[in-house]
Amino acid sequence: MSFRDDHEAAVARVDALEAELERTKAECVRLAADNTRLDSEVADLRKRVPRPKPPKPAKPPPPERSTYEQLERRRKIKWRVAGWAGGAALFVAMIGGPAVVDCRNQRTHAAALAHYELEKARWHALIEFEDCAWKTLFSIGEFSGVDVSAYDPRSTTGSRMVSRIESCVTKLGALSFVPGLAPVKQALTDWQTAFVPVATINASLVDYYAERDWQDDNYRRGPALWAAFAQPLARFNVATHAALQTGAPGVRAEIRASQRALEARRGKDLAWWRIEVGYARTELASLPLLGGTQADVIAKAAAMRSLIAAAPLELRREWRSLADDLDYVEAGTKQPHSISAYQLWDRTRADGAGPIPERPVAAEGCGGGDGL
Repeated sequence: MSFRDDHEAAVARVDALEAELERTKAECVRLAADNTRLDSEVADLRKRVPRPKPPKPAKPPPPERSTYEQLERRRKIKWRVAGWAGGAALFVAMIGGPAVVDCRNQRTHAAALAHYELEKARWHALIEFEDCAWKTLFSIGEFSGVDVSAYDPRSTTGSRMVSRIESCVTKLGALSFVPGLAPVKQALTDWQTAFVPVATINASLVDYYAERDWQDDNYRRGPALWAAFAQPLARFNVATHAALQTGAPGVRAEIRASQRALEARRGKDLAWWRIEVGYARTELASLPLLGGTQADVIAKAAAMRSLIAAAPLELRREWRSLADDLDYVEAGTKQPHSISAYQLWDRTRADGAGPIPERPVAAEGCGGGDGL
C-alpha cells in the first residue's frame, strides 16, 4: 500500500469521527431538552399532590366515674332504648298494621281469583270437548275421499276451495289439569301433537291458493304440498277419533259431577236444566260418530224431547225451536251435531250462571284489585 493510500484512509477515518462527534453532540442536546422537560413535569406534579394533614392530637382519657354514676348512666340508657322501641312499635301499629291487612287481603283475593279462573277454564273445556271433536272430524272430512285434481286451480270447470282445519283442540289444555280425567291426558296430548304438522301444511296450502302463489310456478308446488298433507291428516284423524272415544266418558262424568254439586247448592234451577238438556244434546250429537245407528238417534231424540217437556216454562219457551230441530233429526234431514248449543251449554258460561262461580271482588283495603 502506498503513502497516498494511507493518507486517504486516515482522512476518511477523521471524517467519520467528525460525523460521529456531530451526532453525539445532537444527542446530548436532545437529552438535555428531555431532562429540562422532565424536571418541569416533576415540579408540576409536586404542586398537584396534596400535602398530608398533620395528625390530630389524641383525646384525653375520660375521667373515672364512680360506681353510682355508672349505674345511673346505664339506667338512663335503658329507659331511652325502651322509649325508642315503644315508639317504633306504635308507628308500625299505626302505619304498618293496615299494610299487613292489605297484604293479607291481596293474598286472599289472589287465591280466590286463581280458583275462579281455574274453574272457568275447566268448565269451558268440558263443554267444548265433544263439540271440538265433531268440528274437527267434519273439518277433516272436507278433504276425505276427494281427488287432489279437484283442487287444481287451473281447471276450466272450477276447483274446490281449500278450507282450514279446525283448531279448537288447542283450547282444551285445561282438561289436562282435571284429576278425574287422568286416563284422557295421553289421548288429548296425542291429539294436540298430531295437530301441529297438519296445521303447518294446511296453512301453507291455504296461503298457496289464497295468495295465488300457484300462478308464479304454474301449480308445480301444489301436488307436493298435497302429498305432504296426506299422512299428517290421516294421523290427525285417528288421534281425533281416539280422543273422542277415550275422553267422552270421563268428560261426561265430570259434567255430571259439576251438575250434582250445583244441585246441592241451589237445587234444580235454570242452570241445572240447561246442563241436563245440553248433556242429552251432546249424547245425541255424538251417536253417529261413536257408531250409533239411526234407530239410536231417534230414541235419543225422543228422550231429549221428554226432557224439554219436563223443564220449567221459561225454558220451554226458549227451546221451542229445539223441538223443531228434533223433528228434522228424527226424519234424517238434519244432522244431530247441527243442533245449536247456544241456549244450552253457552248459557252456562256466564259467571254464577252455572258451575262457574262469581268473579271474586277485591275486599276493601286490598290494593292491586283484579290486576293481581
